[in-house]
Amino acid sequence: METACTNVFASQFMRVEDVDYKKGSDADARDVFFAVTGRGPGRGTYNDWGTVYKIELDETNPLEGKLTQIISGNTDTNNQDGNLAELQSPDNICVTENFIYVQEDPNSFSRNHAAQIYQADLDGNNNKVVLELKVENNLDPTGSTGFSGEFGALTDISDKVGVPDTFILNLQPHYWESDDFVSSSLPHNQGGQIVLLKGLAR
Repeated sequence: METACTNVFASQFMRVEDVDYKKGSDADARDVFFAVTGRGPGRGTYNDWGTVYKIELDETNPLEGKLTQIISGNTDTNNQDGNLAELQSPDNICVTENFIYVQEDPNSFSRNHAAQIYQADLDGNNNKVVLELKVENNLDPTGSTGFSGEFGALTDISDKVGVPDTFILNLQPHYWESDDFVSSSLPHNQGGQIVLLKGLAR
């Protein structure tokens, strides 16, 4: 795949996971953001901890634009140009009119903390943790979960329900295992939840 990308002069990223765009006007929607999970430390790659990029698409030609790295966990590895030392495996992204929300998935590698959601401005600055997954060891049959829970999709539903700052969030605690979850159409034995969040700024 790397050779194929090189042959057509395509950009190469380490595990692109999710994409979203700025909400608001049509012009705002030309600002596209995507999360790149990375591969983890000690793998010999160019992206250990993960990054978030912003593409500002040209108004008249969607094949042109400006690409900027705006969030990175690579503060002490790779080219050490990161700005968020806590970041581990950014897996999902939600963009509103004013903020970027980045959801972590520390299943493959971690910085020894549970999955978090970060809020940043649209330039990737002023990062702060707004949610952290509470790990419940009792949900795992062996009683040992590690940091295998992750945050999935975060979606702003404020306009749909008529209540400002309202989101739905997918929780994926992979250690929550039970045969009760298995059916003919759902072969996996892992549980999950979709929860309603109120008061998260748009």
